[in-house]
Amino acid sequence: MLDKEEAVQALADTLEHLGAPWGLPEDWIILCDSADLHDLPRTAAKRLLAKAKKETARRWLWSRFDPSEMDLELSEDCEDGDGTEEFDNRQLKQRAINSIDDVVSTVMSSRQAHANVPDNSAQPSAHEKTVAARVAFGYPRERPDRTDCFDKDVHLQCRRIINEIYSATEKSAPPPHAHDDQRLHDRNKVRRFS
Repeated sequence: MLDKEEAVQALADTLEHLGAPWGLPEDWIILCDSADLHDLPRTAAKRLLAKAKKETARRWLWSRFDPSEMDLELSEDCEDGDGTEEFDNRQLKQRAINSIDDVVSTVMSSRQAHANVPDNSAQPSAHEKTVAARVAFGYPRERPDRTDCFDKDVHLQCRRIINEIYSATEKSAPPPHAHDDQRLHDRNKVRRFS
């Protein structure tokens, strides 16, 4: 049996394969389909799912605001630079803070696209079963207003992650299970959405 932190990390890995932090099936579907969650008491499963979703967003934001990523962006912005410039922690943190609006804009665009997807009430029987499943799992009858794993206040969430990253005096290592190839994929995804 995994301890709680290991269970969160393992479930976050699974959610990333399903598209987190950018989009996931509704929570009740994950609770039904995940063997790890299906056998837990409903409240414990919901708490674990919520923590794992938050962890996927934290991982993505960590990679987005990582000092090496900020260093690369600052180097690309230097018109007169030769690519060998060195930036201190303060400059890297400021670059991260300056890029918060890009992240917030991308998340809001994604949420707007989700909001514009029509509710599937064209098939009344399927719609009724979906609503019944939501209610049975303790969720509102209405479709969730977002499917991403970011906090409601994305700006504040970004600030918290930046402070977490840059509060250490040395460059921090990436969080557990952050994969370099996933970071590259996610960075390209943001540039496509921007």
